[in-house]
Amino acid sequence: MSLIVYRASAGSGKTYTLALKYISLALKSGSKGFTHVLAVTFTNKATGEMKDRILANLYDLARGKADKDFLEAVHKLTNLDASEIQKKAQEMLSDIMNDFDHFRVETIDSFFQSLLTNLAFELGLTRGFKVDLDDKRVISIAVERILRSISTEKKYGLREMVKESLTRSLEEGKAWNMAAELKTFAGKNLFRSEYVENEKDIQKKLENKTISTVQNKIRASLKKLKSEKEKALQFVENWLIDAEGNQEDWEWKSVKPVITFCKNLRVNKKSYKITQAVSNAAVNGVETLLKSASPNAALMQSAQKVSDNLRLLIDFHEGTNRGKLFNTYLLAAQNLDTLAFMGTISEEIGKIMLEENTTLLAKTPFTTLHP
Repeated sequence: MSLIVYRASAGSGKTYTLALKYISLALKSGSKGFTHVLAVTFTNKATGEMKDRILANLYDLARGKADKDFLEAVHKLTNLDASEIQKKAQEMLSDIMNDFDHFRVETIDSFFQSLLTNLAFELGLTRGFKVDLDDKRVISIAVERILRSISTEKKYGLREMVKESLTRSLEEGKAWNMAAELKTFAGKNLFRSEYVENEKDIQKKLENKTISTVQNKIRASLKKLKSEKEKALQFVENWLIDAEGNQEDWEWKSVKPVITFCKNLRVNKKSYKITQAVSNAAVNGVETLLKSASPNAALMQSAQKVSDNLRLLIDFHEGTNRGKLFNTYLLAAQNLDTLAFMGTISEEIGKIMLEENTTLLAKTPFTTLHP
């Protein structure tokens, strides 16, 4: 069995190519070969167009009236001569008319519907269910239901979770739109294999009793790292002020790039790229920043401290070492509130699926078929 995927833009001849390939595969597959070929496309319109094109081309081949280029293409794909192609096309056309249900040109959702129907017992699905491909719709309904239930729901402690999330957003001066955040985060992560495979462990670690503790620890670590970065930046900025008043001691060509670097850090310009001059100052400030060939001990000590703090600031800016740790905590802080809701959303989606007698393709438990 082989799987062939065609990708092409509108108007590039997809239907022609698919019809050619379908007919050629079916003709090569022997008696009732079309029953062994499945063509899958996106829309009902595309399905109808493809069926019409296959039948029209097959009819022309059966009458010996096919376009020469199409006939030649079929010959190349099947190694059949014109008379064999015509004979087999007549047989295939007759077989399709007598067994049209097995003429399989389907949309993706209808294909999975039939596939899952045949595996309903093994997958633990109810009779008469339908496959739903619209993950966003179901997630949206689930999130809205959950947020509406805040005033009465006690099982998940939703009110407390929402209150804590709102408080953190206000403290950090951020806009707060929890519904939008939950829908976006769930849409990106709820059906990812990494989350699905570890959902139980994740939710166990993010129980309501521990979520506040985890958040407080992360926020404390972030505060400490921010303070560390700010202290280093202030040291370098103070040194620059001093250096400007004592330019006879400092190599100003090397100092100017450091000024630019600090200004970009102060406005948090992430697109700024570290220049070679700043890297040199961070590696060896004594040789790079000082004018005198034999500076005094105080100047050498100052230059060395500048280098130490520049290296730390570069780490934060480029996301290495301390910067990597800072970014990890920052991402965790930004997403932990929404991550804590994923189990609740997943459970609500399960209720919606039962009510609608549907199953989301993304939540189909195919893993139960594996030993």
